[in-house]
Amino acid sequence: MSLVNPTLSLNVFEFEAKPSAEEALEAFAGQSIPPIETLNVEPISGWATSRFLLDREITDETCRADKYVRVNFAKAERKVPKSLLTAYCRMEELAVMKERGLQALSRKEKARIKDEMKKRMLPKMPPQLTGSDVALDLPARRLYTDATSQGRIEKLELLLSSELIPFVNFSGLLADVDQLPLESIANGYELGEIN
Repeated sequence: MSLVNPTLSLNVFEFEAKPSAEEALEAFAGQSIPPIETLNVEPISGWATSRFLLDREITDETCRADKYVRVNFAKAERKVPKSLLTAYCRMEELAVMKERGLQALSRKEKARIKDEMKKRMLPKMPPQLTGSDVALDLPARRLYTDATSQGRIEKLELLLSSELIPFVNFSGLLADVDQLPLESIANGYELGEIN
């Protein structure tokens, strides 16, 4: 994002049902992200408030702004950085070669060392957090999200139209507002006016 001409990328969808704010908040709260302490090797995900990615307190006070319900789809996972994994694998390979008096290791042995090293290092890695902001304009039956990649949009569609939150049924992309100038918003441009 340029500092001279800042932009905002978002997608706008319409949904068919018109839930109340209470129904929406209850549905999101029912699928809130598990506590970070439960994170092991497998990723965890769920809904959080827009205040921060681990805020599980989804209430009227934390997620309502006028006619909007604003939440965040958060994901926490542990990853071993590739360069760190490569360095540790190489150290282990050299130790094994020295111990066995070998000049090189087979691909199978290198793969075994890599898998073993990843299993050993993964639980020690700090969690990495990502999220997609979602704002529901309930009276207009519109959903705004900063998810712009096809994969993230498909994941949101699946989550929102599944039985987890059955009131949302995407009727299609209303607008793909890519690189909307922030000055438009600063000058009072209403997101609800996008068509």
